[in-house]
Amino acid sequence: MPPPLPGYFSYWGKARAAPDGGARCHLLAWHALDVAAVGAEYLRRSPELVARVFRRSGLEAAQLERWLAFWLALHDLGKFSEAFQSQAPELFRALRQRCADPAKPYGGPLRHDSLGMLFWSAVLRERLVAQRWIGPQSLDLADGLDCWARACLGHHGQPPTEGDDWRQHYAERPDREAALGFVDAIRPLFLADDVVAAIAAQDPTAFWRASRELSWWV
Repeated sequence: MPPPLPGYFSYWGKARAAPDGGARCHLLAWHALDVAAVGAEYLRRSPELVARVFRRSGLEAAQLERWLAFWLALHDLGKFSEAFQSQAPELFRALRQRCADPAKPYGGPLRHDSLGMLFWSAVLRERLVAQRWIGPQSLDLADGLDCWARACLGHHGQPPTEGDDWRQHYAERPDREAALGFVDAIRPLFLADDVVAAIAAQDPTAFWRASRELSWWV
């Protein structure tokens, strides 16, 4: 008997109505990787952009490609929220084998970009620091990482809204486990040892300043 699929395969990323009256979807994990792949290809075809704009990153071109692809893969992190997923009730039931929680509606000022930033600030950032993803200086570098997170999560033309409690919009255990499971699965694909070493070697204040500037170009 094959092992069960990871929980992050129970979340849709794009959905549309099907001719039979049901719904079809592109899974969130695949959509996230699609966007990362397009971003990486764009950088390959834009050597002048890499040379002029991103030289302040302290990364070689191949390292920068993987670094940006990692953040692009996180751009729809907020779609792991129960609130977002509940917009397609039939898909939700099919993928999760239950109905969505009506106490977690989607709408108002918090779209999925802001929901992603809430999760980053409250959960993923803490995990990154605790597990030292960027080495012993992970905590000191976290302010610079916030700039990259805010730029990629706020991908709809305006900064994401911050300050709410993420648990008001997420099913605390399953959504947290799915989102973190997805990040754990993709992290080795993009944050190779040489990329991590290049970031970890930077002065935290200089990294924050460069990240703040470069985030406007992402």
